[in-house]
Amino acid sequence: MSGHHYVDIGAGVRAVAEAQGQDLSKAPAFATSTWFIVCMAVVFGALINMPILTLTEELGWRGYLYGLWRPSGFWRTSIATGAVWGVWHAPAIYFYGLNYPDDRMLGIGLFVAFCVLLTPIITMVRERSGSVWAAGLFHGTFNALGGLTIAAIASPTFPWNGIVGIGGFVALAVGVLITLVVQRPAAAPAAA
Repeated sequence: MSGHHYVDIGAGVRAVAEAQGQDLSKAPAFATSTWFIVCMAVVFGALINMPILTLTEELGWRGYLYGLWRPSGFWRTSIATGAVWGVWHAPAIYFYGLNYPDDRMLGIGLFVAFCVLLTPIITMVRERSGSVWAAGLFHGTFNALGGLTIAAIASPTFPWNGIVGIGGFVALAVGVLITLVVQRPAAAPAAA
């Protein structure tokens, strides 16, 4: 749905490194191969991203805030948590260009919207599993797949038209609609 096309991830990494003037002649050939990069993404997601980065976030979002706000209902909890989660990333986006290096102010708004759309899905994972660990695993896997997708795009420049840009928001909106259909209303209290 865009002008982007997919490339071999290893070739893309080599092209970006060379465009930045990095000398790859001393790097082992396997280090820029697609299979090695995908394996490292899985290892990073499983050993570092999930237990250290995303689980620590999830302890706040689907742990503390979930327990605090869940009595107000699934959707209110999800929307409020998503807004807080998105705003929490604002300093990293504004000062360091996290995910949006080319347009940081727009990136803050987009990331808040992204988090609000993603949160009902992760809240449902947390609710159905009864575990913050499941939410952390989903979050870490989602991040790893996003990174691999960006690495596989021929010219990964913002706004990442197609599957990780506008298409990504559409996919999240569809995920929210599916969550709406699947989400069961809380059982009504028994009449006394």
